Amino acid sequence: MKNKINLRVKSFAFFVLKLIAVGSVIGIGITFPNLLNAVKGVSTYHRRITRAKSKLMRALYYLESKKLVTLYQRKDKDFIKITKHGQKRISYFDLENLRLKTTNRWDKKWRLVVFDIPEDKKNTRDALARKLKEIGFFRLQDSVWITPYNCEEEVDYLKEIYNIRSFVRLALVEKLDGQEILERKFGLF
Repeated sequence: MKNKINLRVKSFAFFVLKLIAVGSVIGIGITFPNLLNAVKGVSTYHRRITRAKSKLMRALYYLESKKLVTLYQRKDKDFIKITKHGQKRISYFDLENLRLKTTNRWDKKWRLVVFDIPEDKKNTRDALARKLKEIGFFRLQDSVWITPYNCEEEVDYLKEIYNIRSFVRLALVEKLDGQEILERKFGLF
């Protein structure tokens, strides 16, 4: 039962971390009272508000204990700041939502991702392969993946997140033998 509760606190904590990040991106300083007022606006019942505040505070203390945020006071106001470790964790959340943008009109070019990641980074190599498949690439060989869609930003992002920039190459190919099979695979008739 305790693990189930901890999992709920952890899930909510990372949801709160995302909310804080959105506030940071648009340049709004987030303070506890404002954040609590947002929670108050969602719930009109006092008991629910009390529970929501308590849940929010547990989530914030959890994030602070994991060094994802720092909580500090300035002029009798409480502030939340995302740490570098917190920023990396937010990037992880973005990684979960990463997808290739498909277009109706194909430019007749293939994008090849080729990588040669050392054996001591096997977990990273496997994670990259899983992510490439998940976002819409097709595996030609173990370390060669292909897509007809523009993917430069996505591949660059993956290289940065996984810290494998020097091991991964992206190529733009105009002609590929056996491409009819790939055209059918991607529905590009």
